[in-house]
Amino acid sequence: MKMLAYDTSSDVLSVALFEGPRRLAGFNSPLFTRHSSALVPAIDRLLRKARVKPKELNCIAVGLGPGSFTGLRVGVTTAKVLSYVTGAKLVGVSSLEIIAAQAKTTRGNIVVLVDARKGKVYAGCYRKNTQGTLQVIRAPALTDAASFMRKIGKPAVVLKDNVFPKASDLGPLARQRIKQRRFIDPFKCRPLYLYPKDCSVIRKREA
Repeated sequence: MKMLAYDTSSDVLSVALFEGPRRLAGFNSPLFTRHSSALVPAIDRLLRKARVKPKELNCIAVGLGPGSFTGLRVGVTTAKVLSYVTGAKLVGVSSLEIIAAQAKTTRGNIVVLVDARKGKVYAGCYRKNTQGTLQVIRAPALTDAASFMRKIGKPAVVLKDNVFPKASDLGPLARQRIKQRRFIDPFKCRPLYLYPKDCSVIRKREA
C-alpha cells in the first residue's frame, strides 16, 4: 500500500511517502512562500523522486489542524482533490496528535501546546497505551495554557517549543486508522478551525 502523508498546519511543510510501514522519501521544509504555491510542486517532486505515479497511491493522509487557516485550507483541499482524482482513500489526523506522537513515554499524559497568538494556544492531551497507540484524553481546543494545564494536572510530557507536525509521524497514525477503516468522504472532509472569527477576516482580506 502506497500512502502520501503531509501536514500544512504550521510554518513547516512536512511531506512523506510510504509503502506499507516503510518510508520511501520525505522532507520537512520551512516555508518561505505560501502553502498554496509550495504544496503541489513539493508533492510532485517527491513522487517523481520515488518513481511513483499519482494513480499508484492507495491512501492520502492529511493533517487536519488546528493551525494556519490558509495552510489548512490548501492542505485539505489538495487532499480532497487527490483522493477524488486518484481514487485513493482519504484519512485525516489532528495535527496536535501528530505532534504528540513525538513523545517517547508510555506513562502519563502528553500535553501539546501550540502558539495560537493573542495569548491563546491550541491545546490537546493524549496518552500512549502499552502498545504505543495514542489515545485522546482532551480533544484540541483553543484556550490559555495556564487554565488548560490546571485541568490536566501534572503531565508526563509537555511538547510546546519549536514543535511541528511531521509527516513521518503522520504515516503510522494514518495506518492505524486504515486498519480500523476510519476513512473520510472527500466531499465531507473539513479542516479543524478553532478561530472562526479570524477565518472570516482572512476571507474578506483575500477577497
